[in-house]
Amino acid sequence: MALSMDVREVSIDKGIRELVIDLNRIPDLNTYTCCEGEIYRDCPMMPTKAGWIHIATKKDTNSGLISLLQEFRRLYFSVKGPREDIFYRDWIDHSIYAENYPFEDAEYNNLFYDMTTEQREVFFEKAEERKIILLEGWKALGSNVRDYIRKNISQDINSLSYRNGFCQPRIRC
Repeated sequence: MALSMDVREVSIDKGIRELVIDLNRIPDLNTYTCCEGEIYRDCPMMPTKAGWIHIATKKDTNSGLISLLQEFRRLYFSVKGPREDIFYRDWIDHSIYAENYPFEDAEYNNLFYDMTTEQREVFFEKAEERKIILLEGWKALGSNVRDYIRKNISQDINSLSYRNGFCQPRIRC
């Protein structure tokens, strides 16, 4: 996929990179922060992190895409929004979430701290299995977005200009 030199592609996780790039080719849409979903073996305070892509669309635009996102049914995935953008009143925000293997209970108590070494290994095995499911979900959503672009915007997706979104590198634990 040919992109301009100013693309901060390195800050976008590999599992969602093509999806984020394709979203940023859609007129009147920008991505904000994004994450494919992470596993941190060296960070007991947060051994897993959910995946997400936050997007903003101009009001009264891209309703077909928003419907496509809201109708995306995949285990562990959900879409939140619309919310009025706090900085730009003529934009609406949506968030796509991919729930990673949980390490907290409903009251946000960290269960990982009290696990034995064996329990932690079982936790990480389950987290790795969940990560595969999340990456498959992101790939399926990316395919849906590409189909949407082909049907509604342009058959030649790569000819659409890429507008650098706001996906910023995240601080690791």
